[in-house]
Amino acid sequence: MLTQTTVGQAAEYFQLLSLEASCDQQEFWDYLILHHDEKAYEFQELVSTVSKENQRIVYPTKNQDLQFSLDVAKMLADFYLHYCTWVSEASYHPKRILDIGCDNGILTCFYAFLYPEAEVVGIDKTKDGIRIASELATRLGLTNITFQQMDYRNIRRLYPSDSFDMITSVRVFHEIIGTLPVPLYWSLEEFLRTSPLSSDYRYLEIIEELLTEDGVYLSTERLESPAALGLWSNMLEAVDLSIDWESSSFIEFHETGVRQKAPIVVATQSNRGKPTMEGITQLYLRNVENKAIGSFSSVAAELMFHQQEPKQFQTGRLLKFHDHWYQIRYEIWSTDTAILVYGCGNMGYRKLEILPLAETEKAYLIVEELFGQYSEQAAVGSYTSLEEREELSD
Repeated sequence: MLTQTTVGQAAEYFQLLSLEASCDQQEFWDYLILHHDEKAYEFQELVSTVSKENQRIVYPTKNQDLQFSLDVAKMLADFYLHYCTWVSEASYHPKRILDIGCDNGILTCFYAFLYPEAEVVGIDKTKDGIRIASELATRLGLTNITFQQMDYRNIRRLYPSDSFDMITSVRVFHEIIGTLPVPLYWSLEEFLRTSPLSSDYRYLEIIEELLTEDGVYLSTERLESPAALGLWSNMLEAVDLSIDWESSSFIEFHETGVRQKAPIVVATQSNRGKPTMEGITQLYLRNVENKAIGSFSSVAAELMFHQQEPKQFQTGRLLKFHDHWYQIRYEIWSTDTAILVYGCGNMGYRKLEILPLAETEKAYLIVEELFGQYSEQAAVGSYTSLEEREELSD
């Protein structure tokens, strides 16, 4: 039976699996081909060509046997390690855990290892994943874990309401409800306020029903933008699950050397009383220095701009790129203490310069310089009111 030592519990678990992350793609494929030959070539061909058929058979292919499945997991091992480290440091004390879409059981077995007094259940619709997960649990000597082959949408036939005080899903729901659609938008706040919910949000009602009143739902889904995270938050709210933004966090990791980050979303049935936009702002700006004067880019730029209240619009210019739907606005706004130069594109570009109030002339020079970079690639329009802006953007 596994024992937990003074070594970090997540690190110890992955040492027991002999699972180390591959640092680049070539290293990953070289290792896989060296140790598994034909299986590796078959898997490589599947993942290199995107098709519905390949997506359907990729899991049975990678789960042909336990060692091959573990070696394929080297691709995601750094993600797994950082996720498991976060969970182990979160100080939860669950009694009954449900892992949705458990696949080969790497994470499910970690829960059983981390919480030896808890009963852990992993479900997956693929028989090969369940077979490999069961083999892994046996290899690790875990006796507090069971696996069930089933479609998540049918789970209420087996488990009644309030069955689990911890439910987890890691990169699962894009396969149940599809990738959350994020169209072109100018304002995150407006997008989240006006976007209708897909009817698929009702699949989350199952989680709300199965979760105990004091339980927690941990999700680490493919939410690669604040807009996608906002839609996820709205869907959870629609089924009476509220995100605990204070406890939610980002983890940073690499997948075969490519740096990435993902949100771990903590949701409960308790109303935390924080709207989605406010929660997203708190989460994304948690480690961003709140400078009275300075430069911001990407998500931080929009959220910092959103926080500058009250502010007054001064002037703006619009770029409409030739033969493309891409547009960028550069605008000058003012507050009681600063001048804001805000660049905003309908495909995600965000840039914010906060200048002292006395540097209005510099703000105009910044806008002119930015426009000079694109003047030959786009049509240019100017506006002096937000009403004019809307007319130009049509």
